[in-house]
Amino acid sequence: MLSDPITAATVVIAVATVLNVFASLALWISTRSSVGIARQVFEAANRPYLGLDSWTIRNDPSRKTLDFEANIKNFGTAAAEEEITEWELHVNEEKVLQTDYAQNPSTIFPTHSFQLKAGCSGTKYDDLVTGRRVLEGFIRLRYKGPGNKDYVYCEKFRYHPERDSFMNLGRCQD
Repeated sequence: MLSDPITAATVVIAVATVLNVFASLALWISTRSSVGIARQVFEAANRPYLGLDSWTIRNDPSRKTLDFEANIKNFGTAAAEEEITEWELHVNEEKVLQTDYAQNPSTIFPTHSFQLKAGCSGTKYDDLVTGRRVLEGFIRLRYKGPGNKDYVYCEKFRYHPERDSFMNLGRCQD
C-alpha cells in the first residue's frame, strides 16, 4: 500500500499535519500563558499604589500637645480614583478626635499626597509621653485603578514615646 508514491506522500502529509496540529496547540498554550504573565506585569507597573509615606510629629511639652500628621502618597504610575480614607486613633481603646477630613471620593494623581491630622493634649498628653497610655490606630485607603479595579491599603500603628515615632504593626485584617 505504501509502495505507491502518491499514497506514501499522502501518509507523510497526514502525519506531518497531525504533528503540526500538536505543535501549534503547544505553541498556543505557551503563548496564552505568556500573555497572562505580561498582563499581570503591565497591571502591576501601571496602577496606583497609595500608602503611608511618613509621619510628622510635633511634641510641645510646654503646651502639653502632641500633634501628628500622616502623609499619604500615591507611589504608583496611575491615578487612584474614588479614594475613600478611613482612619481611627485610640488611646487605651478610647477614640481620639481627628481633624475633619473630607470623605467624599477623590482622585489622587501619581506622586501627589495628602495629610491626615490629629492630636492629643492635657492629661492624655502626659499619659502618652510617659507611656502610661497607648496610642494605636489604623489607616485604611480604598480606591480604584485603571479598569475600575478595586484596591485596599490598610496599616496598623502604635505611638512609641521613647522614640517619639510610630511603629508599623502590619497590615489590617480586611
